[in-house]
Amino acid sequence: MKKNCVWNNKIRELIVFMLLVVGFAVVPKGAAEEVNKYKLEWVREPAIDGDGNDPICRDYEEVLNIVGEAPDKLKCNWTLPPDEKRFQKLVWKPIDWKDHWDFIKDKYHRGLRKDLREKEWVKDESEIRASLEKGLSRLYIAETDLNYMGTKRHVYIVREERDNCVGYGNAAVMNPETKRLDNTFEAAFIRTYYNSYGNQIILYHGLPFIFTRDNIHLNIYSTSLGEWPYSKNICRFQYIKVFERR
Repeated sequence: MKKNCVWNNKIRELIVFMLLVVGFAVVPKGAAEEVNKYKLEWVREPAIDGDGNDPICRDYEEVLNIVGEAPDKLKCNWTLPPDEKRFQKLVWKPIDWKDHWDFIKDKYHRGLRKDLREKEWVKDESEIRASLEKGLSRLYIAETDLNYMGTKRHVYIVREERDNCVGYGNAAVMNPETKRLDNTFEAAFIRTYYNSYGNQIILYHGLPFIFTRDNIHLNIYSTSLGEWPYSKNICRFQYIKVFERR
């Protein structure tokens, strides 16, 4: 009786094995590749200061996947579809750095104590000047409403473009009357400086938002100064493999 049970079990195992072999044999050539087909897409994720479901997040996810640019392309002058109405670029105009030398001095090493700032400026001034004189660094200015308060609160943002957009996001706000750094708005940018490889200020329905790219994510920050943290991370996107369902 025991011998019969053993043989029956062996026969069952052999039958199962043969069925598996036959099953694999009839899979069409290339079917395995078909199962694993994927495409790279930008996908929304929860943000640091929100759930990532704001209208701007949903709309920009759509824009990112229409344009189809990979993260390494997002360095400067990010592409928008030609018929895009919701998002618009700021109008940047070149300015002569020689007319804004005090502002440039204010902009560098900001955030440091005054004595440290002066010490660092003495060390770096000649290099900064040489970069501007050779055209390796260029200054551009744009006007926008950083505080979302209406046209009366428009301010000037000065952007430095260096070595084909490296340092593109190194923007600072200039007081249009004094032509010096406006520290009131520094907090709007402070969270976006670090670990950032490509920054843009893009308008969404006429209001400015800061768009940044780090090692993993593309981020969108608001610039309102209403409450801490001043620049809120409201959207996050990641460029990932999306497998096709069949």
